[in-house]
Amino acid sequence: MKKISALAIAGVFTASLAATAFAEMAEVKAGGEIRVRYLNTNNYDFNEDAGDSNNQISQRSRVNVDATVNETTKAYISLQDTRTWGSETGTTTTGDDVQAVDVSQAYIQLDKLAGQPLSLKIGRQALAYGDQRLIGGLEWSDNARRFDAIKLMYNIDAVGVDLFTAKLDENGNGTLGTTGGDDGTFNGLYVTVKAIPMNVLDLYLLQKKEIDASGEDMLTYGLRIAGGAMNIDWTAEGAMQSGDDSEVAGSTVDQSANMYTLKLGYTIPEVASLRIGAEYDFASGDEDATDDENNDFDNLYPTNHDKYGVSDIKIGGVEVGLSDLAAWSVNLSAKPAAGLKLVAEYWDFSTDEEYAAGEDHIGSEFNIQAWYALSSNLDLHAYWARFMPDDNIGDDDADNVTVQLTAKF
Repeated sequence: MKKISALAIAGVFTASLAATAFAEMAEVKAGGEIRVRYLNTNNYDFNEDAGDSNNQISQRSRVNVDATVNETTKAYISLQDTRTWGSETGTTTTGDDVQAVDVSQAYIQLDKLAGQPLSLKIGRQALAYGDQRLIGGLEWSDNARRFDAIKLMYNIDAVGVDLFTAKLDENGNGTLGTTGGDDGTFNGLYVTVKAIPMNVLDLYLLQKKEIDASGEDMLTYGLRIAGGAMNIDWTAEGAMQSGDDSEVAGSTVDQSANMYTLKLGYTIPEVASLRIGAEYDFASGDEDATDDENNDFDNLYPTNHDKYGVSDIKIGGVEVGLSDLAAWSVNLSAKPAAGLKLVAEYWDFSTDEEYAAGEDHIGSEFNIQAWYALSSNLDLHAYWARFMPDDNIGDDDADNVTVQLTAKF
């Protein structure tokens, strides 16, 4: 009941804001989203003798207001409520994060600064670049990932440049009159070159700086190229990391890691837009946990779901992602009817470094997915995935069945 009340208050606030905006601004757009997802997982402990079947329904509801203040200024607010059905039983505390309505995004954007193709976005916002392997909005998550950030954007036909700084931790909000520590920040320079025929080239430099007990101060620098010609599409990305992984008692552990990914596909337009694809992903793992160098690639803030299969399997408590990974995939996709897309994937997963003596193979996954547009603003997404662990991980296969319905308005 408390959450419903909070959402009602948020709705009244948003409606009031929209009404005021209608009176004072040139253009206001109100919209939203309701997403309901059914998830059933079974045997994620890889042991069918021990029952661990789980099924649940989750829901995400958003109300958005996009307002044009003047020719060069706009504001955007998105409020959201996320819940698992049936989770609001018993006594709860007012303001609990599970119960409260959240601000998904809230920012001001200033365009045409000094009459140039420059824009400045200030506030809570999504950051997503390239294939979202290192920086992504993580929309698959109920809450999604957002950053409290300032982003300066320069964009012309030939090139686009983003320069941003996002706050990860606020260490200066202690008792008034006391001195706080340094803030944790995530800073980035992301350049997109659009003038190369048949290709787009991304160059980036990212700094993750979390000044706390760990003393982490790490740089990630890399490039990504994506393009296509004659029904062939390709994507290649590579990055390296350096700097300090941690600093404890005056002893520094250096970060020295790398990753690369390769994707290639061929589409036959005449046969239901059939695409035949392959992919290889690599990210270094740590060779020796006792030395002063860490070789585990830091996946930063990615959108991993749909990048390395869809079962979201965790091995040793860590979700399979772009760290200590050597994975390959073959896949097929097709659009056999209007509004319908089908995908079938096979993935094989190993670690870069052996997780046990002589062992580096984790397992494999097979999944089948379908997307169907029921209307222009109502989409259905369903899939079945089976993860088949290596004998050293477990004895039995794990299954994931998911059905998701999304309405946008």
